[in-house]
Amino acid sequence: MTHGYEPDLLNLQLSSDASIFACNDYEVFTGEAATLTSAASQCTLPTTVVDVRAAARGDMSIPSYTTNSWLNVENFLAAWASILKSGRYLNRDYTVKTDPDAVFFPQRLRPLLPSAPGPTYLLNCNKFYRAMYGSVEVISREAVQVFGERGPDCKASFVNQTHWGEDWYLQRCFFWLGLKGTARFGMVSDFNGHCTDDVPDSCLDGDQVAFHPFKSVDRYGECLG
Repeated sequence: MTHGYEPDLLNLQLSSDASIFACNDYEVFTGEAATLTSAASQCTLPTTVVDVRAAARGDMSIPSYTTNSWLNVENFLAAWASILKSGRYLNRDYTVKTDPDAVFFPQRLRPLLPSAPGPTYLLNCNKFYRAMYGSVEVISREAVQVFGERGPDCKASFVNQTHWGEDWYLQRCFFWLGLKGTARFGMVSDFNGHCTDDVPDSCLDGDQVAFHPFKSVDRYGECLG
């Protein structure tokens, strides 16, 4: 995240105290050094640099490919390695990963979180075999701990993981590690129709936690309200 539309979206979010910047803690990962700037307060936020490499797109018409989107498992494993090393996640009950083009409302998520979760993650998509769709991933502290301790076993055991998207990899790893997902279907409105059949008239209607994708600042801002 240093080129294209994503920096502008993140600067808007920072300026609006929105999306991850409305959470109790936050961190932005990039493949090279970058600094976000709030237009409202002029405060700046340096990103955390991880080893990000160019990702190809998948093709589900080819056997073993699980996505037509980015084959980005290794890039996200680099981000997770940084999260696990820093240990900041231990100070929070949940870790939430969002895509920059997802309009995320943390205040709508909080009432949906199990109060005593144990090692779990939220299943937000009632399609594709009850999935954790990647625009917003919600994972309990205990689940992150298990992933940190035993996650390398997934990488050593899986076949064709380079043909997967990061959300499929993470969910398959959680399943392989014996973690159970908690159903919160309907929390994501995806305008590509991946997980939502009925799109609300406005992002401000209903109780959806996230709306995806909004790749322009103007459209993102309209959804954010």
